Amino acid sequence: MASEAQSEHAQAAAACLKDFFEAPNAFSGSLIAQQRDSGRSNAEPLPEPLLDAIRRSLNGGADLPMLLPFRSSRDDVTTWYACSRDKQGARAVRADLHAFIGPSYADFDSSIVARTHADEIFERHPFYVVRFRATRPSFDKNIVEQWGIYWSLLQRRPLRRTLVHRTFTQLRAALDWALLAKNESEARATVAALREQHGLSAENRAFLDIRIAAAFGRWDEVLGHANFTYLLKLRLPPETFGDIWEALYETWVRPIEQAGDAARLIAAFETNVRPAAGNLLRSLGRSRRPSALKAFVLHELSQARPSADLCAQRLAELGDGAFGPATAAVVEMIQALTPKRDFEAAREDMEFERYEQAYDLLWALEDSVEMLTALLRCAKEIDDPMRAFQTVTRVRSSADAVLSSVQTKRARLFEDVIRLAAAKPPESLEAQLRVQPEGDHAAENVVEHWRELANADALSQIDDVMAQRLVQSMEDEALSNSSTFDALLPIWFDWIVERTKPHSPFIPLYSSLIETMSVRDRYGESELDLIKQAALHLVMAGPTPDQYAQLMQRLLEIFTLVRSPYVMRWALDLADALMIAPTRNEQARNQLIVAILSAGSEYLARLANAQKALLLLLANEASLPFEFDKQAVAKFDEPHDVSAQAKIMLYSLDSQSTQRAIDVLRTLSPGLKVTANSDTECTPRLRQHTRHADYVFFVSSVATHQAFYCIKNSLRDPDALCQVQGTGTTRIVESVISQFNAAR
Repeated sequence: MASEAQSEHAQAAAACLKDFFEAPNAFSGSLIAQQRDSGRSNAEPLPEPLLDAIRRSLNGGADLPMLLPFRSSRDDVTTWYACSRDKQGARAVRADLHAFIGPSYADFDSSIVARTHADEIFERHPFYVVRFRATRPSFDKNIVEQWGIYWSLLQRRPLRRTLVHRTFTQLRAALDWALLAKNESEARATVAALREQHGLSAENRAFLDIRIAAAFGRWDEVLGHANFTYLLKLRLPPETFGDIWEALYETWVRPIEQAGDAARLIAAFETNVRPAAGNLLRSLGRSRRPSALKAFVLHELSQARPSADLCAQRLAELGDGAFGPATAAVVEMIQALTPKRDFEAAREDMEFERYEQAYDLLWALEDSVEMLTALLRCAKEIDDPMRAFQTVTRVRSSADAVLSSVQTKRARLFEDVIRLAAAKPPESLEAQLRVQPEGDHAAENVVEHWRELANADALSQIDDVMAQRLVQSMEDEALSNSSTFDALLPIWFDWIVERTKPHSPFIPLYSSLIETMSVRDRYGESELDLIKQAALHLVMAGPTPDQYAQLMQRLLEIFTLVRSPYVMRWALDLADALMIAPTRNEQARNQLIVAILSAGSEYLARLANAQKALLLLLANEASLPFEFDKQAVAKFDEPHDVSAQAKIMLYSLDSQSTQRAIDVLRTLSPGLKVTANSDTECTPRLRQHTRHADYVFFVSSVATHQAFYCIKNSLRDPDALCQVQGTGTTRIVESVISQFNAAR
């Protein structure tokens, strides 16, 4: 079978290369027998370092890439194509070549490098390509030299399995990590792996599409999903249920909160949200997403006879200031309600499928066969294991005659609720981590429990005892193969770091998160970004000098492991943030800064302009004995259709990174007029800055939805809005440069 597959690969390579080296390509593929008699005597020979890879492909090798040049004439520029047999290989070779060759010598942005006749050829053959071009014609020889070094390393690389199978839970956790790091390309790749390795139904694909769109705040994509109407008829997973409610609330209700008028909030809910929500209004279920809770409060207040107890209960779950300036008005409306207490009121709520309202009314009544039967029905419809467990406990603790009657008359209903109650996670975290049923969905109920718990305020939920349990669990399970722990770790990170401001009692948690991620030896782009985020939380939480020094030492060890041109963007952003943040041990910090600057000076030729400029800025601020050739930092030109006085606005809640980005941009292009804004609401200043800007660069990972819609509605040109993926100074600057290069 192996020789047959090898023969097929060889035939496919020969056919592709034959077409590639025919006219109009000025290069000659003399290695291909079919082309030896082509009569193209004036064709250019291929550079020698490229030949080994081509020979290997012609012999049926499919595990390593090859590099091919295309030029339509001798006077034309050369377009390079790195070819691989699969998408994963293409992604890997792109990352490798970007590091080996570097943005100083070549441009890897496919939106800037124009397509050629060769692209049509590759579309007809089983190859995936990375298209790039030298920034100057004289750099083509550097590309060939670097390819020779790269190819020699590839040949010495040990063999490894082409496919590492991961469980559904592991891949789902990888998706959570990618979304936390705001790495959409990695998130999409993980979804593709889920489809290839495990298969996904149409509903599950829709759930993941909605999860990705919600993670990036693209509410119009959520509400405009092709299967949105169909999904509303399903019993949705709590996460998807919360994502849809968040999209509905952020789109239609959140902008009105600033008016402080509860009546307007309810009117907006009745006019826009209720018709779109449909069956989602039947029950809140186990979801505790703040947007869903607020929507259900407004839904209840819009009823003819609202439940005062239910409204008060949900408002208490939301905490202070849940509705912004309108909170006081909402509280007054709830306090003015008359509580309902009788069985007939509960029966009426059940007739209208308002099971949560009925459940709370029934719970306050005395035990009876009729009451407990109704309580069981409500618990089943609500579909919350916790309430089901409470209901079963109450039924079993009732009088013997009542219990016997319920078991006899409603045996099937009672068994259904018992099965639902069995899904309640164990009380102790240690027991939860031991839940390992067979199959990929090993700990679904435990994971859902933590997802919903993480919607609450971490400062109020995590006391010293719980924090110690979390730290101990991370230490015990860091190197385990527990699929439950794999799934819970990104949820804890999101709760403790992403959603919560730096907090001194959480310093052991921040350290444990960094240590857990580092000992697992997985240093992808998303993992590094999250390590940086946790480290900055620890720094801003006020560590002791010893804690600070230990953190710097751990970061230095991580950087030493991943030291390469590819990670310099991450390293420079980390150094930049540490230079701005308070320091408790300057010597320990400087050791890390020196290591990063030393690597930057070594890789200077392979760094992008934004990285070079930030490197110079850091060296000057640190007063360290590093000297760089300032001419190495190239200026970039504004596009022809934008004047030399182009105006851009940077929006981000990370004002320090934004200010640093402004400093770097002024170094690279003094003609630019750059303003920054970090308003959390739609203010007149934000609208004015947006209207006056030629381009607006929006850092979505540190922004508010109100600001996004304010900017979107204030733009003169819809195409002027540019999204910045990720965080940090270099991400902002590179987005500006890329946008201007694309506009040339």
